Amino acid sequence: MSTNPNRLDADAKHEFGGVELDRTKPLSFRVDGHRVHGYQGDTVLSALLASGIIGAGAEDGSELGLDERFAPPLVAARAGDRTTTPLPPERTPALDGFDLVSMGNGGARTLGDRVLRRAVHSLGHRFQGSPLLQPWVRLAPAESAEADLVIVGGGVAGLSAAELAGAPGRKVIVIERRPWLGGDARYFGPVGNDETPEAIETRLIARLSGMDNIRIWTATEAFDVAGGAVSVHRVEIVDGKPVARVIRIAAHNVILATGAIQRLPVFAGNRLPGVVGSAAAYHR
Repeated sequence: MSTNPNRLDADAKHEFGGVELDRTKPLSFRVDGHRVHGYQGDTVLSALLASGIIGAGAEDGSELGLDERFAPPLVAARAGDRTTTPLPPERTPALDGFDLVSMGNGGARTLGDRVLRRAVHSLGHRFQGSPLLQPWVRLAPAESAEADLVIVGGGVAGLSAAELAGAPGRKVIVIERRPWLGGDARYFGPVGNDETPEAIETRLIARLSGMDNIRIWTATEAFDVAGGAVSVHRVEIVDGKPVARVIRIAAHNVILATGAIQRLPVFAGNRLPGVVGSAAAYHR
């Protein structure tokens, strides 16, 4: 039986096989007692989905699917290891040997919760009309930073803006919520005889990596822009462990280069497991 029943083959057309994955480096970890298998380059969420854990839980008897905008935050299973803010599964790199528990709005689960409520294809939460909260939005910043310009979005538009703004020497910070850069351009492809998105991304990333006045933060989500500052939640791997923290960036200017969010058509069951937009499916 496959450990990744929902994973496409490596040679899947249109790069749906996963361009970020290194399939020579398998890994495994636990979430709520589920054994999850993946590869280097996976996020916790993408490995969960590939391993067949496709539900977040139920509301009024209907299962709600796991996806990039609806995934319970995670903490270390052992209380003594909970040294950072909760981890978002869609932004946390999968690491071999992880042992994590998911959080409902009542907090982290106990071992008893995992044993009694564990479902085969779901994390088994009960939402009962309560929204899925991001607990870090209520935390005070752990540190601060400063920039002339903050660009929210690391797609082609955001990277192009960073190149232009950084050329005169301005201090620029680029914020990208995904663990990789490029946005959705690679999925949509080139227009006519234009340069391919892959070529544009490669050129821009190489250019920006040589500019000391520009910082690029992936796996970082901006959740508040107010009072001349941008508040972000960032995930990094430090000494082999995920570290998440809230950072307040004082900025003279902010550019929102987040693009458009693909919305699902309105129909009964459009939040069931397995229902996903094409762009989101591509990035998985």
